[in-house]
Amino acid sequence: MLLKLIIAAPLFLLTAHVKQAQSGGGSSQTASSAAPIKMGLWDATLTMGSSGTYKSRACLSQDSYQRMLTRVPPNCTIKNLATTATSITADLSCESPGGGTSKGRLDVQIPDSSTVHSTITATSNYQGHAVSMIIKSDWRFVSEDCGDLSPGESRDIE
Repeated sequence: MLLKLIIAAPLFLLTAHVKQAQSGGGSSQTASSAAPIKMGLWDATLTMGSSGTYKSRACLSQDSYQRMLTRVPPNCTIKNLATTATSITADLSCESPGGGTSKGRLDVQIPDSSTVHSTITATSNYQGHAVSMIIKSDWRFVSEDCGDLSPGESRDIE
């Protein structure tokens, strides 16, 4: 469950960042028109400590971006959201139906509209066993053309 949140969290928080900025600044733009990242084809590299590195490719359109950002697993929460123009931090917490819990801290850096870096430091507890992990993801904009991927579609690469 935490893995689903790990993959979606940086983009989910980008939308939260846009909505928070709008509510504080009185902007009349919609969240989709004010997205802080480019729409199109993105490559992502996810590094999970000793578990290895995973690469994926995703196609984001305004619609798929908004849909993806609402896919936070039902037993997860995001608290202590803090944003600036180029960074977002938050605390994440998930509970699994089997009784396990995961808690962590998310740090997202947005140096420009073509680059997103995130780090999640988390601890998962299940049946008395605690596992700590650091998960890093690097998202890089490739092009406006998604090639053979449909909006909202993603696939593993390499």
